[in-house]
Amino acid sequence: MANASAKKSTNVATRDPGSAVATRPSPNTGLVAQFAGRYNIEPEKMLDTLKATAFRQKGKQGAPAPVISNEQMMALLVIAQEYGLNPFTREIYAFPSEGGIVPIIGFDGWVRLVNKRPELDYMEIRIAGDDVGADDAWAECEIKRKDRSRPTIIREYVKECYRDTAPWNEMPRRMIRHKCIIQCARVAFGYAGVYDPDEGERVYANAIDVTPREPNGKPITREPQRKSAAPATIASEPGEPELPCISLDQATLIADKLKEEGVALTLFLGEWQIGSIEQLHAADFEAALKAIDEQSGG
Repeated sequence: MANASAKKSTNVATRDPGSAVATRPSPNTGLVAQFAGRYNIEPEKMLDTLKATAFRQKGKQGAPAPVISNEQMMALLVIAQEYGLNPFTREIYAFPSEGGIVPIIGFDGWVRLVNKRPELDYMEIRIAGDDVGADDAWAECEIKRKDRSRPTIIREYVKECYRDTAPWNEMPRRMIRHKCIIQCARVAFGYAGVYDPDEGERVYANAIDVTPREPNGKPITREPQRKSAAPATIASEPGEPELPCISLDQATLIADKLKEEGVALTLFLGEWQIGSIEQLHAADFEAALKAIDEQSGG
């Protein structure tokens, strides 16, 4: 009888988490419990703490700051778990965006990602000398992997990356150094689907929801797919075969171009009859860039 009772108790314990996850993330099971245990925090308090610290909650155009949902928080935890980053020290954080999130890895997080890679041989940084004018200032990062014969070298220019913000105005050489390290890490190790702080600000400003979603519209809470996964698809017309959509990097490029050219996002979406930039068919990417030039009169 004792064994039967114990078995019954175990069954209840394994059934309850499943039913809880079906409606909302349970603070006592799964990924939440893993994070809470790792940092010695009570599970019940962890979600509320991270909502207040791991999200940059600011309203647009004077609007109140958005309320962070459990689903948004769980989406961030999934990505933090995938990359092994600490949201409490802001190695990774996010902007809320239209019910989803814009996941951002801070500079310290990018450095951790590079240094923990077993394939890393060395990383070198080179910065333009004082003889180079401000308009041509640059920084260059070289990353050599042990499993490749040649290093990856990425150069970034201040004039292409500059934003009118306090960090760029006060520390342009440091900011361009950070930028080239991040971009070189992306190319050398294939990181995708996450943003640096500057990119995150631009994506958030253009309201691009980049969170992977379930068919019911809720953010996924399972392990994210790797970069090698098949691209997103969308059917052009009911009953037609699904076509691949543009990548997140391409979506960011279009968002930046819209902002630079002064073309309204709603005008662009209406012309292509899509609900968001990332729903644009990959085959239409080049045509979309040309259309933005035409709409701006360029």
